[in-house]
Amino acid sequence: MQVYWMLEDIPLWFVLLWLVSNVVLPVIAYWWSFKLIKKDKSYEAMLLSLGGYMLFFFVLFYGWDSTGWQRFFYDATGTVLAPTWGTARVPWVEGQTLMSPAQWFGSNIAVTLYILGFFFLIPHFIICVRSAVSGLRQDPALQGKVPEKGMKTQVMIIEGALMFVGAGCVMALAAGGIGWFFVALGGKGLALLGMFVGIPAVAIVFYAFLLKRGRILHKVYDKCFNMA
Repeated sequence: MQVYWMLEDIPLWFVLLWLVSNVVLPVIAYWWSFKLIKKDKSYEAMLLSLGGYMLFFFVLFYGWDSTGWQRFFYDATGTVLAPTWGTARVPWVEGQTLMSPAQWFGSNIAVTLYILGFFFLIPHFIICVRSAVSGLRQDPALQGKVPEKGMKTQVMIIEGALMFVGAGCVMALAAGGIGWFFVALGGKGLALLGMFVGIPAVAIVFYAFLLKRGRILHKVYDKCFNMA
């Protein structure tokens, strides 16, 4: 976000890479999940799908230099509160072009997200629930045990997604905090070290206490999907 100021500044290779990655990465994830399920590792396949939420929100809040949240809460099409220039329409500048919550929630960016969320998220969850319930009903061991409306499955999907969203935010905070510590010790060039330390640290703790088989998420998974 806010890497390029004008449409003409965006190189063609960047647009091509973005389009290709949006097609290739989901195909790889689908293939990977299929292989896990065939090996009777459906729980790991679910973790793979939910992991996308964690990575998405980490990138959203951290970016690549801990300024992702600033880039997100900025609208180049509207008026921003810039301490250096006063109130003006200016390109994004780290630590300066910040919007107040009231400004952002009424901005063009926010309105666009509201519309996209309505038309995408609702069908997204409906399709996820129907697909999961359909798969469960094809399992002979669960005949007559799958609820008609798939409410347990719906709760599982939403609960898991929120848990991974929270993990992504905590990961971003950890990476930013550790990066700030390194910067205080040796200069701004060490900020990225926070990402290389914070990401694995949070991931290990998150897995050990919440995701590992026998932990909280796995128990919820058993109740929701295996109808235990």
